[in-house]
Amino acid sequence: MEGGKRLKPLVMNRDEERVKRTKSILILLKSDAKNLLNRIVNRKAEYLLEFSLKRTREHFREIFQCRYPKCRIETLKWCSPDVIISLDQFYVLVDELCWYLNHTQDMIKTAEDRVNLFCKQLQRSFGTLELYVDAEIDVQDTLLGKFKQ
Repeated sequence: MEGGKRLKPLVMNRDEERVKRTKSILILLKSDAKNLLNRIVNRKAEYLLEFSLKRTREHFREIFQCRYPKCRIETLKWCSPDVIISLDQFYVLVDELCWYLNHTQDMIKTAEDRVNLFCKQLQRSFGTLELYVDAEIDVQDTLLGKFKQ
């Protein structure tokens, strides 16, 4: 009997660690997406001006730098399907914008209009992502609260 009592705290600790890991992953993914969105939106005038004046694309690497492409399936398995789908939708839009900027021959005004449209779509997509991630973080917080009781 006494051995069974010792096992229960170990199982709880493993479950608690899993919940903490999941919460940390969610926070990192949300932070990465938010920072990327902020760079795309807040530096838009600067990167479009440089693109317009020099027709260079080298500076886009700094704008579109993020951790998500390096994220492994083993990491994403800790996320709910809704979070995974919303992450995918957000980063597909980011990829489409990056591809457009790196390959367009459009005049600057047309490029600016397209980037503005992408920014609006990205903000909506991030809003959905944030909603799902925050809901999932709330679930993890609730589970952590139960472990402390």
